[in-house]
This record gives sequence, C-alpha cells and structure tokens, in this order.
Amino acid sequence: MWKQPARLWRQREPAVAGKENVRPKQIASGSLEEMVRRAVERAGRVEARERHAFFIDVDARELLGWPDIARLSDSPGFPVEI
Repeated sequence: MWKQPARLWRQREPAVAGKENVRPKQIASGSLEEMVRRAVERAGRVEARERHAFFIDVDARELLGWPDIARLSDSPGFPVEI
C-alpha cells in the first residue's frame, strides 16, 4: 500500500492567494509514504496549515484530504517515523 504512486497537492486559501491563485497545484510526487511525510512536514508549519489545504491523489483514483493524511501518518502500519 505505501509504495503506491501518489501526488501531493496544495490549494491556497482565496483570502491569501487572490482569485487567480486558488487552483490546486501539484507540489510533489512519489510513493504514498513519501507524500504523507511531506504533507505532515508542510502542515506542521502553523502558517502553512492556516493558509493552505493539502490533498494527496493516490494512483489517480482516490483523493485524500487532511483528516485522511493525519490518520495515515498516525496508523501503526506507517513505515517511517515522522
């Protein structure tokens, strides 16, 4: 499961970004494990968490929002310490 291809996306809040920059932007790609790690690291910064929404696209089939990312990073099967 953790080696599935995944992409990490960021969407800026409209109040911060302005109308032209609210579209989701892909910021990384790799395994699901790597993308969960990167999302947790980026969201750990207070400003980033307040002004951005993070999503993970798993194998172009399923979109995971922040609650799913947090749950995965805390799961006993997560392969890497964060």
